[in-house]
Amino acid sequence: MNSDGELHEPNNGLRRTVRITAFVVACKLCLYLTIFLSLTLLPPILDTDSYLKRFHWPRDEPASTEWLFKNWDRSHYLYLSEEGYAQAGASTAFHPLWPALIGLATPIFGSSLWAALFLSNLFSTIGLVILHRLTFGLTNDGIADTTLLLALAYPGALYYCLPYTESLFLLITVSVFSLIGSNRMGAAAWLSILAAPARAVGVFLVIPLGWRFVDDWRTGRRPWWHCAAALAPLVGMALTLGMMWAQTGDLFTSFDAQARYASQGSIEKVFSPLVFLRSFVDVWGVHGVLHSGIDRVFFVVMMVGVALVARWEGRVGPWTLYSAAMILVPAMTMSFMSFTRYPTVVFPIFMGLGAVLAKPRYRELRWLVLILFLIVQFFLLIRHINGHWAG
Repeated sequence: MNSDGELHEPNNGLRRTVRITAFVVACKLCLYLTIFLSLTLLPPILDTDSYLKRFHWPRDEPASTEWLFKNWDRSHYLYLSEEGYAQAGASTAFHPLWPALIGLATPIFGSSLWAALFLSNLFSTIGLVILHRLTFGLTNDGIADTTLLLALAYPGALYYCLPYTESLFLLITVSVFSLIGSNRMGAAAWLSILAAPARAVGVFLVIPLGWRFVDDWRTGRRPWWHCAAALAPLVGMALTLGMMWAQTGDLFTSFDAQARYASQGSIEKVFSPLVFLRSFVDVWGVHGVLHSGIDRVFFVVMMVGVALVARWEGRVGPWTLYSAAMILVPAMTMSFMSFTRYPTVVFPIFMGLGAVLAKPRYRELRWLVLILFLIVQFFLLIRHINGHWAG
């Protein structure tokens, strides 16, 4: 990584962008092909009873293949995009930016589902291309390619093709880091305001923005307005709370709703390390809502990834601190519920892993990791689209 954390301009940028875009699109088409083939080559495994018992939208919709794309959280997002938060109940746990964008695009596509699928794939494609460009600007082509492969193979990457917030959040956060590296702090600050309305952990963008302010102060540049830029993610959270209050009359309705889910999510758990340790060893099977062995395994993998980010960064700097916060806080507050999905958007970890696995002596390990990631992604994809718990 460049010692100053700034980007160098790549040669043949347009050709590289076209190549990476085509590769990402091809990977997405392979995932949809997998879904199609699962319907024809596997016995029927859609859990219709569970689908009908859970919240689903529209509530009176007859059975169709669209159910494959409306399981779990996706129904909440589609509902919010059409009906808003006034009578949302448990759906208020989900932040407003993603449903709002779906609602804006729905008139174009005539369906909230198709609008969400288009936006999710568009945002993630752009985000992944920016990730490759950002990684190349800080390192080299080999590490950038390996980082992209890891990001696409990671099990949670299946959500880049589905109507979840991962695509939007990746696009926002990787763009903010890229703008900071290009010394475009104004644009980075304005964009970071959108992070918390997409996902609560978007407030952690105060780490790279604040670090840049401190760095500039130490080097004598002292741009006071960078201090305001560092606070921009908190402005985004304030706007989110304000919108919730305006629609529901309760400033903290989204956090109260999260506490009613199986994980009983609460920020107070961050201050209870013994509870976290007990939750970590509370494993009842290979995979499940709260007691998943897979979730714990990927937590360990991600913590190793945080250490590799520090090694790649050459210090415990903004990339490392941001990654650690993005891994530890969801794991602790949600008691590992859906944990395998959360690191999907923590792109610095894939950069840290890529910096190691791109080395020629780790070629066999690189392919082993990619294959293992893809195997888990395949089984979680099949479970998810058929209404079984995947995370």
